[in-house]
Amino acid sequence: NDHTPKQVLAGSALGMFEAMLYFGVIRSTQQRCNHLLGRRVLGVFVHDFPLPVYEAISKCFRLLARSEEVSPDGKAAMRGVISELGQMHRELTWYMKELEPTCVWASFDEDSVNAARERARLQRLQDEIGKRLEVEGVILSELGDDDDDP
Repeated sequence: NDHTPKQVLAGSALGMFEAMLYFGVIRSTQQRCNHLLGRRVLGVFVHDFPLPVYEAISKCFRLLARSEEVSPDGKAAMRGVISELGQMHRELTWYMKELEPTCVWASFDEDSVNAARERARLQRLQDEIGKRLEVEGVILSELGDDDDDP
């Protein structure tokens, strides 16, 4: 008997608390920093821990809907939405690069078919963002859409 039942219960409770805290911090950081995918963070780390692609797609649809809702007199709000759309455009570029087939990656025929389908969906969303930004007179290069490869 290495531990008493009270010690086991206390250790389990502490471990569960730490796991929930860690999960919350990681998810919050992912939400706030997903637009930095593929870039150096703090001059040391390359950010490659993205949100799941379905969450990025959902965020993209929400941003596109918000961009249609902003009234012309809400210039400040529109600038914020435009900035977020530019960030979303960069995120989608990163996800599409990650879906490019490699010799190791595509082990099954279905993998390449699914990846092509996902790339096409992401490309349509990226094109929609580009059109929305074009309507607002924004040039993507002005938003810093250049590649910052590490």
